[in-house]
This record gives sequence, C-alpha cells and structure tokens, in this order.
Amino acid sequence: MNTDLWIVRDPQISTRGAKSCQIEHTKPEAGSDNRIRFNVGSKELPTKTPFGATTYDGQESIQKTIEFNISDEEVEVFRGIVEWLADYLAIHSERIFKKTMSREQVAESLRSPVTQRGGYQPHLRCKIRPSNVRVWNEHGRIREGGLPSDLRGYKIIPRVVIEKLWIMNREFGLVLQVADLMILEREETVCPFT
Repeated sequence: MNTDLWIVRDPQISTRGAKSCQIEHTKPEAGSDNRIRFNVGSKELPTKTPFGATTYDGQESIQKTIEFNISDEEVEVFRGIVEWLADYLAIHSERIFKKTMSREQVAESLRSPVTQRGGYQPHLRCKIRPSNVRVWNEHGRIREGGLPSDLRGYKIIPRVVIEKLWIMNREFGLVLQVADLMILEREETVCPFT
C-alpha cells in the first residue's frame, strides 16, 4: 500500500473521553471517499479466523474483536504501514500528542495490529460490528442469512477500513474495522473418532 498520500487528522475526544485521530487518504479515487480500504486474502488465497468474533470477558457488545490469519507478504505490508505511522507520528508529535516525541519513543508506544505468538501463524487484529458489516457470497451478492454466529472454519475475505489511531495513556495504535466480508465456503469438520 502506498502511504505517501495518507494523513493523520487532529485528535478528537469522544463523549466517553476516548482520544483518537482519523487516518485518511488525501487523494481518493474518483467516486470514493477518503477512507483507506484493503482486502485481507483473496479468492485464490482466502483467510480464516482462528477464534471468531469475540468480546472481552464474553460480554455482549455491538463491536467485537476478530483476528485473521495473514500471510508473510501481508505481514510485510503491515510492517510498512506501522513504520510509516511511526515516522509520521514522530514528525507530527507536537500536533497529535501535544509533546515532542522521538521516532524511538513513538515506536516504543505504538502497538501493531499484527500479532504472532510462538510458532503460530501471524494474525491481523481488527474490529467488527456484526450488525453493520455487509456479508457477501462467493458470487458477489449479499449472502442469505447474513453473518454466521461463528466464523471459525469459513474461508473468508474481509474488506477492512483503517478507521483511526486510538490513543490511550502512553500507548496508541490502529483501529482496523471490517466493513465487508465475503464468505466463500466452510471447511468440513473431520470427526476425530473415525
């Protein structure tokens, strides 16, 4: 992804006191808004979610966390985005954080949306609002039945928006929001007793 035309807007504070900054494309394609969108996986190489959409402590919430398996190439793309963001935030730290921060200080506080534990496949952490996400079938039509209650086992292609930069105390990072989800098929579960 080309980050040359991306910008982080001034911080906004929500009614709950959460601080965030919109991240936008300064020259969107014709007929498009300034939001930054990308797909995780493709029809040829779809992704999966190992845990499904979850909330902390299993509480009901309109927004849930979802992690997608990503390839080594996608890890590199996000490493580049995080590097761009660290550079950008260091240059604009006075405007965004109201204090001067070095590149090293920014990098220390910046939380990547890519996680990898042990020898497991890397994941991209996103947010999903099940009531708002548009769900498509493999033919590009709205999927009958909408979003399955459990996404584990499905081959999927999420369309994700870089929504904003969250800022909390001394940490900050990207909020990646699933806007659309193409569901290709469900893998057959093999009975362990046969």
